[in-house]
Amino acid sequence: MVDHMETRHLQATEHLKDRRDLASKMAKEREEKAPPLTPKQKKQLQQYLELMKAKQPDVWPRENGRFDR
Repeated sequence: MVDHMETRHLQATEHLKDRRDLASKMAKEREEKAPPLTPKQKKQLQQYLELMKAKQPDVWPRENGRFDR
């Protein structure tokens, strides 16, 4: 029974690693295909994110990576 659990754990760990690798590869492909933002779009995005941060402070982490609580 322990051997079976260990085998299953190793299989699951390998599967998780494969999925993470695939997700990283797909994210990189999406980044490469997407056109870069213009300076105007970057400014608009930053304004939007600041607005969302102000309206939902419990969702947005502070600059140091920790949540306000």
